[in-house]
Amino acid sequence: MSVRFFAFRPRGLRRALVAAAAVAVVLSAWALAAGVRHAERFGALRALLLAALAVGFVIGWVLLRPRPDFGIRLDPAGIDVSRAWGAPPLHIPWTHVGATRTERRLWTRLVLEVRPEGKLLIARPLVGSREAFADLVRALDERMPRPPGDG
Repeated sequence: MSVRFFAFRPRGLRRALVAAAAVAVVLSAWALAAGVRHAERFGALRALLLAALAVGFVIGWVLLRPRPDFGIRLDPAGIDVSRAWGAPPLHIPWTHVGATRTERRLWTRLVLEVRPEGKLLIARPLVGSREAFADLVRALDERMPRPPGDG
């Protein structure tokens, strides 16, 4: 098996974080204006909480930025999954991977059954495109078979 790398390119998620941060800033300004005019009892507190929420969205946007080593690497030794906080990648040896399957919830996600820890979920929006996600699923299928009846 050759080394394959699938980059995390969550463009849609990053756009949603920017939009959510913008909405939180607008609502924060509105609440602050109401608090300053004493039109609302807890306006300043609500403005502070909304500003903190906007900062959280911006931090998420920064952490999900595209980087050269941010993604999933499949190699003969196992699977390396990058982490958003800059910690070392999570290494899962092939002997610890039980099965793979896809689930369709709010969006399609890849489920890796990891022994003995549990599951590793990889959402399709994190990979960026449907084609890249399908390539990732195919590459994992080459390494290990999926259960019958899985879509």
